Order: sequence, then C-alpha cells, then structure tokens
Amino acid sequence: KLKLINSGRDFAAFDTNSTSRDTQFELRIASYFCSKNLVIDVSTETDIIVEFEKFFLYIECKRIHSEKKLMRKIYEASDQLKSRMPKKRGGKPCYGLIAIDVTALAFPHQGLVFGITPEHNRKIIQEKIIDIANKINSDNVMTQNPRLLAIWENIHIPATRMQPPGCETRFSYNMIFRDFER
Repeated sequence: KLKLINSGRDFAAFDTNSTSRDTQFELRIASYFCSKNLVIDVSTETDIIVEFEKFFLYIECKRIHSEKKLMRKIYEASDQLKSRMPKKRGGKPCYGLIAIDVTALAFPHQGLVFGITPEHNRKIIQEKIIDIANKINSDNVMTQNPRLLAIWENIHIPATRMQPPGCETRFSYNMIFRDFER
C-alpha cells in the first residue's frame, strides 16, 4: 500500500491515475481505527476490515469527483460489500460501512477554503458536506443492503484564515446512519 501511495504525482491536478490517492484515503480511514488499537486488515479485496470485540466491520472506500457519479459509486461500494462480506467471521457477525471522500465534489477546483477564523472554515466545510448528504438517497441504499450500518462522508482540504493568520489542513466528516427504528 505504501508503494502505491508513492506512485502518484505530487499534485492531484497532475495525476492521471488516482490509485495513489485512493490508497491514501483508504489508509487515512484505517488510521482512525488503528488509533483505537483495533485489529485492521488492509490485505484483502475489501478495502478495510476492522475487528471489534463483538463484530467485524467491512469498509469500502470511494472518492467521489462529480455529483453525477455520487450515487453510482455508493451503490458500487454497497454491491462490493454484499459480495465480499460474509454473514459471520470467526463466530462474529459482519457489518458494512461505506466511506466516501467528497472533497472534489464539494470543492471542484481543488483549491483552498478561505475563512475569517478556524470556526468559519469549519462552518464552510460542514455546510458543503451536509449539502452533499442531502443528495444521497441513503434509505434506498440501506434497504438494498441490510447489513450496511452507515455512509461516512469525508472532506480533507487545506484552508487559510485571517484571524489568527495562518493555514491549516481541515479534516471534516459526516455520518449518515441506518434508521435503526424501522
């Protein structure tokens, strides 16, 4: 996986093959679970498998570049989970999660977010991510895949601010959970 990351260009705008950036996204998602000392497997056809005490979580990661491909990529990830995820593994039930990077969809010019304060930058990004969440037909996806627990939207973008003056990298996310009341 580390060799794949190094195979990309220095700037995304110059990349004709997105494999390195796709792999970076997968490893970023895996790192959140690693930080909780969970057992992670990134060696299978499934992007990430996380072992919890009572269940396994199968994760498919997709980077979304256009609104036109948003639902298509989500359904593709759902289909991959359905075909790759067993009902049980080692006696534990298996569930699915779709992680999508929507940075390019939210900010198509791959630029910077300009804000007055860090809080303003966070608000700009959160408004974009919620707007995209509203375009996802999550009920339909969840109905078609009963073991899918959530769709995890991510944005990773550089930002600059006026007060205090400076630059930062913003990581923002939103979870669209299955309606467990049904």
